[in-house]
Amino acid sequence: MKTLSPKSSAAADLRATGTVAATIVHGTAATIVHGTEATIVHGMEATIVHGTAATIVHGMEATIVHGTAATIVHGTAAAMVVLEEADRSIYYRQ
Repeated sequence: MKTLSPKSSAAADLRATGTVAATIVHGTAATIVHGTEATIVHGMEATIVHGTAATIVHGMEATIVHGTAATIVHGTAAAMVVLEEADRSIYYRQ
């Protein structure tokens, strides 16, 4: 997966075409699948599946599944499942 600057024209083009607009900054072994407007910052072993407007900040081995407007901050080996809205979230921490 390419690493794109949030301000790069390539990232803007992806957003404009409705393609996955994923940005990874200082990420290692990060994967985004079917994600829209997803950002990983300083994330390691992070996976977002079917995530919309999802952000992981300083997360390690973090997983978001079917998340909408989901955020994990300083999470280690954390899994979050978000139902319907960000304020109606269920957090599972290992």
